[in-house]
Amino acid sequence: MISVEFISGKVTYHHWDKEHRLVEGSRAFHSLDELLTHCLAPPEKHLVERVTMTGQDAQGRRRQLVLGFQSLTEP
Repeated sequence: MISVEFISGKVTYHHWDKEHRLVEGSRAFHSLDELLTHCLAPPEKHLVERVTMTGQDAQGRRRQLVLGFQSLTEP
């Protein structure tokens, strides 16, 4: 089994502001529990756009995994 280490993560959200502009925001997470909380209970009217996880592989190289989502909405 490959040895990897999780370092940090970020959930990025999109939402429409009062002027009907698409705005991006994010929240950091440090555990799977925090990730699930951010994804299952996002701020009101915010949609998860992507999840970014940063870690280190067995050779000590920095690795990044980005999971992208596409949500269609209207302001």
